[in-house]
Amino acid sequence: MTILPVPSKDPRDLLFNAQKIDEAVTGGNRSYVDRFGVERLTLAGAIDSIKTVTMRGAWATATAYATKDVVTSGGVAYIAVQSHVSGATFVGDAAYWRVYQGVTSAELASTSFSLGAYLVGYALNKTGAGSQNAKQKLDNIPLIEDMVHAGDSDISVAWARAAAIGGTWQMSGATFTLNPLNTLSVTTGFRVFGNGTTINHASNSVNTFSAVNVNDWMLKDFFIAGPGKANNAAKGVYREGGNRFLVENVVCANMAGHGFYEYPGIHQAPRGDQGNWVNCRVYNCWTGREDLPAQSNEYNNWINFTASGCEYPNITAAGNNQFVGGNIVDNTYGVWLKNGENHAHGMFVGVNINHNGAGSGGWNIRCTDVDNGETFTGCHVYGDNSGTGVIWLERSKGILFNGGILDASVYSEDATGYSFFTNNFCPDSVNTVGKYGAASKKIILRDNYTRAGMWKQNDPGSAFVRAARSGATLSIPANTATTLVFNTEAYDTRDMFNNTTGVATLPWLGNFKIYGSVFITAASGMTSGFMTLLVNGVAAAFAPVVAVNATQAFASFSWSIGGAAGATIELKILMPTGVTMALDSSSQLNIEEIT
Repeated sequence: MTILPVPSKDPRDLLFNAQKIDEAVTGGNRSYVDRFGVERLTLAGAIDSIKTVTMRGAWATATAYATKDVVTSGGVAYIAVQSHVSGATFVGDAAYWRVYQGVTSAELASTSFSLGAYLVGYALNKTGAGSQNAKQKLDNIPLIEDMVHAGDSDISVAWARAAAIGGTWQMSGATFTLNPLNTLSVTTGFRVFGNGTTINHASNSVNTFSAVNVNDWMLKDFFIAGPGKANNAAKGVYREGGNRFLVENVVCANMAGHGFYEYPGIHQAPRGDQGNWVNCRVYNCWTGREDLPAQSNEYNNWINFTASGCEYPNITAAGNNQFVGGNIVDNTYGVWLKNGENHAHGMFVGVNINHNGAGSGGWNIRCTDVDNGETFTGCHVYGDNSGTGVIWLERSKGILFNGGILDASVYSEDATGYSFFTNNFCPDSVNTVGKYGAASKKIILRDNYTRAGMWKQNDPGSAFVRAARSGATLSIPANTATTLVFNTEAYDTRDMFNNTTGVATLPWLGNFKIYGSVFITAASGMTSGFMTLLVNGVAAAFAPVVAVNATQAFASFSWSIGGAAGATIELKILMPTGVTMALDSSSQLNIEEIT
């Protein structure tokens, strides 16, 4: 043969091609090699390539097999790659067989026990140890819909059958309409993967899911649709007591009542072994979520909770609950902390609480009768203006906002203690952001900052007074101990100083620095005297008042004291002689807490 291009007239190529034609037409091999070294199908090979697979069952000896016959040996399927008569052993005929990996669509769609999911493998772990097929895996998580019987009123009947069995179940992701009078009750140990199942429940009073004093349960990947936002008694997920539960990726929309509701019930020790709510969302519900005060409702973790379009998106009264991440945005009101048994002292961490407060007295955050404190760390609170979306502290104390973004005004009413706003970024994009209300002096603003530097609304100290004398002079009779009254205050952060009596009252137990300067004027005859610091009416320190001449005297003072809450501080001066002596307007008093 030659490698002359096609067509070739060379006699050597003619002889070679005649032999190859005989091999291609008559031979039993599936392929041959042409004069250029290219492998090509023979007639037998071409027929085999379009031949359908023939299932022959178990391999047998002394049996004629054609190409594409499929047999099983040792539990493995093999396909014949060449026609032959089988020998004594399958191993001896191995050259004629290849492992068969072909599965037809008809076989995958088959409901036969040995086909369909039975043909699809599943590895329990990365090493493949404990492998099984998909049918075995599916059998491990039964389908609640498979429990439906003819005549069932709705899916609640099949649900009840599955719940009575318990264990782990799943749903198909379909949409079901639940009778308004029916509920889906959870039992102990009942765990359900919804796979995106939608439950339409047009009820104004009945709960969609209900878990009453049960443990170790789970709801995951459900969408609950109610009849529309209204102030009624329906709940999307009702939980009463119980321990060790998980509610994840559950959405409640248009509920005539609550999306999620936690009612007091039976719980077991340890107290930290309650439940987790993960990626739960509420839209257009009257109340997004609420926990009533009870030990059974403490120590819950709400991770990435989202609420929009609700009247009251988040009401919490039980203690020690954690809210981490999520968005509470564009609701009529915002987060409401209420009083109750062992209430509050939980945490909100990294939560956006923005653009809420379109309702009357609109607020982003409201704390009502909270005595045990609450911590907001890394949260963003944004009010649309100085009177909308505010932070409202109503007879509450111990509230801490730290390390977040504060762009809302703070109101405090009838507070019995102090609340703290520290180390927050304050954009001041809302006009007149600051602290207001009858108890605004109970709000401590420290170390907050803006784009330009430290926030102008910061308190100069946790407890700080700066007072001076202005207007009418204070007459100082000769040789008479006289209280120095500074009648004008530049600062009085904790409402300590009475500028009518000249007496300061310490707001809490601590160490305080009292410092300033005094200038005395006289018509004539003034001589040096002294000042006395009185704590609770008892002399605690002295400072000289030096007469520079007969008409002017000066004193500079600085004392540090420790005092209890309610202790009084008063400055008295005694000048032995002088005519028409008075406290000059350049005099100043400062009282500052020190550490």
